[in-house]
Amino acid sequence: MAGFRWSKFKLIFFFFLGLNLLLCQMEFGFSKEQAALENPLYRSWLTHRSLKQTTPFRLEWILLGPVMNSARVEAVQAHPDRPGTIYV
Repeated sequence: MAGFRWSKFKLIFFFFLGLNLLLCQMEFGFSKEQAALENPLYRSWLTHRSLKQTTPFRLEWILLGPVMNSARVEAVQAHPDRPGTIYV
């Protein structure tokens, strides 16, 4: 009979342990999503994506110059005869 009680105890223990872990995971998962939505950089990215999909111009930027990934812009020049062309 003692073996039966121990098995019943383990069953109840692991049931509540699993339930507790599941609830904790759900709580932390929601707080991560909420924290991501409160992040201004993440909100800016979401705004950028939605505006890019709804823009009537459908512009795509292309890389020019000797540097493919530069953090600084050295000059901006607009073409005098073609107002839609900008050199960065």
